[in-house]
Amino acid sequence: MSHLVLVGGLTGSGKSTVGKYLTRRVKYAYLDKDTLTRELVDALVAEAGSDFGPGDRDSVIYVERARPAEYQCFMNTVMENVSLGIPTIATAPFISEMNNSLWIKKIAEQVDDYDFKLTMVWLDCDLAITKRRLMQRNAVRDQIKMAIWEEYEAFAQGIEVPKPPVLIYDNRPEQSIHNICEKIINDVEHF
Repeated sequence: MSHLVLVGGLTGSGKSTVGKYLTRRVKYAYLDKDTLTRELVDALVAEAGSDFGPGDRDSVIYVERARPAEYQCFMNTVMENVSLGIPTIATAPFISEMNNSLWIKKIAEQVDDYDFKLTMVWLDCDLAITKRRLMQRNAVRDQIKMAIWEEYEAFAQGIEVPKPPVLIYDNRPEQSIHNICEKIINDVEHF
């Protein structure tokens, strides 16, 4: 049986870092939503009239118009790997998806059709640590969140941590990436 691992979490929670570490460790294909869609989504929201500039992932234009198409295209790519029998690790926030039992059921049924196992991982992280990580990486995509940090913090505090079958891991600095990833590997039967 092959494996699809979806890694989600809020901005700065370490999704890409954990996804890349796991990929090197278990030799799966790696797909990152931002890498696959960033430039296209930036162009789309700019063309649609977003005032937030590059990296807008917070405006109504993004949330209502770009995000649904972005996630559909991303998951189409992920599922194409699955249909080809390629074990895959895919990283994206998956904020609403991992809290949506119907979405989870749909993805589980799709991967089951290809004799794949689905594992969903949520990386939880303290918001003070998240803010420090965003300041350190100083990426254009984080500038909006940093400019409206109090609003983003209130939004993030309102996000419900997913429930099982999603596996939750605390990704604070005192937890090394190695230890977190080894725990994920140990917790998942078919790596």
